[in-house]
Amino acid sequence: MPYYKFKDVANNLTIENQGYWLFIPFNIGQLSSQIGINNGYFAAYLSQSSRLPAPGKIDTFAAPRNYQIADGDYKFDLNNAVLKYSMKFEYGNELNQLLLFEFDIATPKTSWFSENANPNFIPPPKTANGSPLVQHKISFGNNIQGRYVYSISTMENHMGTENVLIVCPFLDNPLLKHILSNVGGIMPQLTVNTQKEGQSGGANWVYFGTHPQPLPGIVDGFVMATQGAFHSIDLNMGISNWINYAGKTEMIVSELSKIAHRGKIMSRKRDEVSKPFIRTVETADLTNVDSVYPESGERPKEILYLTGLNTSNPVPPILFT
Repeated sequence: MPYYKFKDVANNLTIENQGYWLFIPFNIGQLSSQIGINNGYFAAYLSQSSRLPAPGKIDTFAAPRNYQIADGDYKFDLNNAVLKYSMKFEYGNELNQLLLFEFDIATPKTSWFSENANPNFIPPPKTANGSPLVQHKISFGNNIQGRYVYSISTMENHMGTENVLIVCPFLDNPLLKHILSNVGGIMPQLTVNTQKEGQSGGANWVYFGTHPQPLPGIVDGFVMATQGAFHSIDLNMGISNWINYAGKTEMIVSELSKIAHRGKIMSRKRDEVSKPFIRTVETADLTNVDSVYPESGERPKEILYLTGLNTSNPVPPILFT
């Protein structure tokens, strides 16, 4: 598949993009169940070898602008975003650039993200990659029903489920869109269905949707979308550190730089096998190999992380029940 395209709408400038990343931290009022959002971010990564930089540049730091990311399958707009950092790296035979944007908090949250196409996605059958494949699905209010889930991770203590991490395909009508559209309103009910072998419907785990009753916990969380180079973000509970990065753009761009540079050798000879390769001081002088991120049309993924679910009252487990 080809690269995703990253477009600066105002300048009508389009560049090939080896990865994109969106990050919306939020909090949920325990008594009100209302969604609060103070920051939102997205990033794009350019990585190329043995060629001059692409014509044109994205370097407008002062004012909010509109951008677009697209491939042949899916297109969405990212609006009212301010460029905060542009990190550039050159190693003689390769050029990398990381762009970090922050959405303008003074603009309506519903304007930050809009989509223009419907990507195709067929969930794998229960016999995929082993027998059986335990299928997980989530529903989110009335807007998302039975969305396929790649993985679920939880952390439990004596009060039950404290944290949950859910990874889905990033499709049209994403979780991110509905969290933005409900800012200041009540968090929609989240239902997780774990379909066990021999059960037709599986078991449901439900959180939110209890207003006006208070929630069992003081919930913080984030929704994140990753593609290409940013798929290298640590999963499971290693991702929980991102909850501390809201409002800290310098820390965010530093972490994203580490993630994006977990590249691969792109061999000069097409028949040679690529090997993992990371730029360090030791390898800074190597120009016979590249650590550019390979051309990627990989399907993007969406991540929902929630913590503090049981600070006041017990919450039942999701997995292995």
